[in-house]
Amino acid sequence: MRILFICTGNTCRSPMAALLAKQKSALRNLNVQIDSAGLYAMSGAPMSTYAARAMEQRDLDAQSHTAKTVTAELLASADLVLSMTASHASNLRGRYPEHARKIHQLGAFAAGLVDELDARYDIVDPYGGTPGEYQSCAGELDRVLDQLFDRLEPGLKHTHDTDPSDEPGSAH
Repeated sequence: MRILFICTGNTCRSPMAALLAKQKSALRNLNVQIDSAGLYAMSGAPMSTYAARAMEQRDLDAQSHTAKTVTAELLASADLVLSMTASHASNLRGRYPEHARKIHQLGAFAAGLVDELDARYDIVDPYGGTPGEYQSCAGELDRVLDQLFDRLEPGLKHTHDTDPSDEPGSAH
């Protein structure tokens, strides 16, 4: 499964979500590819300083992240697109109606509200905030991503699972 996280600038919430999700999927041995992008990203921008610090405090390396803008190609390559807010999801669904069925609001989707968009489930943007606000955002993402993987894991392959057709001597 390929998951794409979306926020506004791809320098705070979505890259933090991607790093945390990669960590969680690795700990659960899940076969998941994860990426992030922004609706209005300045391509090539680094993760914001406080977001990077919040990730480093969780032993995650944020230095290699560079922001990128969401494209039709990125959406096409994803199986699941999870936005930080209801308005992000609504914007994406309007701009890319051909991908609307796989675009969801992260918080609502993780809570089991698959097709609903509800601002009560928004991940608040810490941009311009204090280090504590970034830590709070990272903590909220951590909690929501646990819910997400609890919900998705039964349907996902584990990295140690193999396809019988890949076994030696099997007919392809």
